[in-house]
Amino acid sequence: GGYENYSGTVTVIAGQTTSRDIAMSLEVSYGIVYGVVTDDRDRGVNKVEVWIGSVTTKTDSQGNYQLDGITAGSHEVYCYKKKYTCPTTTVTVIANTSTMHNIEIYK
Repeated sequence: GGYENYSGTVTVIAGQTTSRDIAMSLEVSYGIVYGVVTDDRDRGVNKVEVWIGSVTTKTDSQGNYQLDGITAGSHEVYCYKKKYTCPTTTVTVIANTSTMHNIEIYK
């Protein structure tokens, strides 16, 4: 990571001190987390809510999910499905990369 690029104009006058304040923003990098939510019989589970922070989705009929726009770094992954126990797991997201993260849930 680093800082976002900045571009601006400063007028310099001979014999005078010229200064300019600039705001530098940290560069934010994002990645994708995807995977399959399965039960203890290794079957994909439909309509499981999966989220990291404020980014949320539900699994499809085969248990697949994808979360886009996750900031790079380590995150806890949460899930919910009525009548199932969903463990909280951790994933490390790498900038500009898709990271597979499968989750097993239990009845």
